[in-house]
Amino acid sequence: MSARDELNQLAEKNAEALAMGGPEKLAERRAQGVLNARERIDCLVDPGSFIESGRHARGIRPEVEHKTPADGKTRHYFLLPISHLLERRENQ
Repeated sequence: MSARDELNQLAEKNAEALAMGGPEKLAERRAQGVLNARERIDCLVDPGSFIESGRHARGIRPEVEHKTPADGKTRHYFLLPISHLLERRENQ
């Protein structure tokens, strides 16, 4: 496999993981007023401080492997300044 093919494959995997179940599921959650996982993270942490590891992890069972990109198998790291928490507390 060429480097270009590998980069294309990586881009496809990223897009699939970031789709979070597809446009229909995201629209359904939005209609219910529910933020998706990435939107909740954006509300909590500073831009650029979130690091995601394991985005391409999959379920090990063949019957669900195609349905489980980044499905609870990721690890996240972020910087959460105390001032941010204090500001949120004051605004409540």
